Amino acid sequence: MKSTFYVLLVAYFGLFVCSVMDGGIAICLKPYLYTANQEVFKI
Repeated sequence: MKSTFYVLLVAYFGLFVCSVMDGGIAICLKPYLYTANQEVFKI
């Protein structure tokens, strides 16, 4: 559970940084959700 929370936290932080840099969340939403799902399933 703790590792899953950490993965979600990292994914959320990455999404925040990406949205700030690109100026839009929609562009970055899919890749980060996909990465987060891959990490969760890998655990």
